[in-house]
Amino acid sequence: MAGTVVSRMTDESPRTILFTAFEPSGDAHAAGIISELRRRHPSIEVVAWGGPKMAEAGATIMAHTAEDGVMGLGGLSRIRMLYRERARIRAFGAERNLLLHVGVDSPSANVRIAPVTKSLGAPYVQFVAPQFWAWGPWRLRRFKRLAAKVLCILPFEEAWFRERGVPARFVGHPVVNEPLVPSRVEEERAGLDEPDGSPRIVILPGSRRSEIRMNTRLLLDVFRALAERHPGATAVILAAKEDLVPLIDEQCPEGLPSDVTVVTGHLEGWFDWADLALNASGTVSLDLARQSVPMVAAYRVGRFSYHASGFLLSMKDRLLPNILAGRRIVPEFVPHMSDPRPIIEAADGLLRDPEAMERMRRELNEVVASFGHHDPAVESVDAIEELLGSDLDRG
Repeated sequence: MAGTVVSRMTDESPRTILFTAFEPSGDAHAAGIISELRRRHPSIEVVAWGGPKMAEAGATIMAHTAEDGVMGLGGLSRIRMLYRERARIRAFGAERNLLLHVGVDSPSANVRIAPVTKSLGAPYVQFVAPQFWAWGPWRLRRFKRLAAKVLCILPFEEAWFRERGVPARFVGHPVVNEPLVPSRVEEERAGLDEPDGSPRIVILPGSRRSEIRMNTRLLLDVFRALAERHPGATAVILAAKEDLVPLIDEQCPEGLPSDVTVVTGHLEGWFDWADLALNASGTVSLDLARQSVPMVAAYRVGRFSYHASGFLLSMKDRLLPNILAGRRIVPEFVPHMSDPRPIIEAADGLLRDPEAMERMRRELNEVVASFGHHDPAVESVDAIEELLGSDLDRG
């Protein structure tokens, strides 16, 4: 029968937990869980379709699927990649005593792998819940058939999934629940080559190449207008990785303005430096909230995606701090087309209103406080142990 797995597992086959991640953030999120799992259960083989951070945590990397270049694959190329890796996972799993499959973020990719691992007898756990509450809730039906458990990183998600019959547990957020160490921030700040000027603005166009292409020009246009209204303004564009710097430069063939510098690394230090952020939507908004940095968010899309979003997105607000607050505390233009003027007015309004900036800082602190005290790595492994029980303990 098509799709039938011929198992070659024997009593001596390694007892294995599989992690799959398909973007850099998934690679980073999985690393802590893998490290904690290896610490508690060193006899278990941990393998991953993933990236370098998972390898550093102790996983054996079977394929590099979490690089930025993989995320850049579009259409048929990405589908072919997923089919190829699914076949490799099928063959690999047939020779292992596969205890568990943990899919990290990227639910659309991981849900294509899960039927294979489920056919091998391994339950499927999703770390970072699919955002069905924001768009595409009809997709929950298939996911519900596959997932043995969802490990949620946003506080409200556990109740949302449980109410719909999906076993779920809130384990904390890998970014928000990482303690902010003042001495580390001070050390990072001290090592920066800070440009002169004020107000100080950090520009965050995104971590994916597609996001940089869409957002860099838009956010630079906003800054140029702000610099005309606030002489002396200075900005840094924070590149997620060194190899993204040339791509940022490509978005400005005429050259960057003299008051804008591209930098990499030292995220906490640059956030401590900044008076205001102009940022794409996504997890970076929670990084900023964690350090109480006022922000204006925008995410540029094409005309078709912009108009389609009205049908696909089910929530009024799309930026995570606003969703978590239950109201709009951050000006957001998500999605947005190309007109920078409303973004300029929102950012200028904040810069001219110190009370509004301070109010946003307080409200961002409240958002961060809503996450409570959790350790995502520890609590995720707790959940894995609850699911697998004695299968983890037998040597």
